Amino acid sequence: MEVGSPETAEDASDTLNLVLEEDIAANLDHYVLLSRKGYFQDADQFFDVHLNKHAGWFPIIWEYYNCQTMKNRNFTPAYDD
Repeated sequence: MEVGSPETAEDASDTLNLVLEEDIAANLDHYVLLSRKGYFQDADQFFDVHLNKHAGWFPIIWEYYNCQTMKNRNFTPAYDD
């Protein structure tokens, strides 16, 4: 058989299993960069899509509150009473 013939292409099958991991630190850096450059709407949308599900992680919530105070100096986090 020749290499590259239809018979070898049909006989050969490869499976590639990939596990995709989210780069949370890079996403957080991007969010902070957007906020510091003043792109608050884009930053908020980015946060909602990429970081909101990780909001229980202290560095993420810390940067979120920092960025919100940059956007609005009167920002006060909501507290549970």
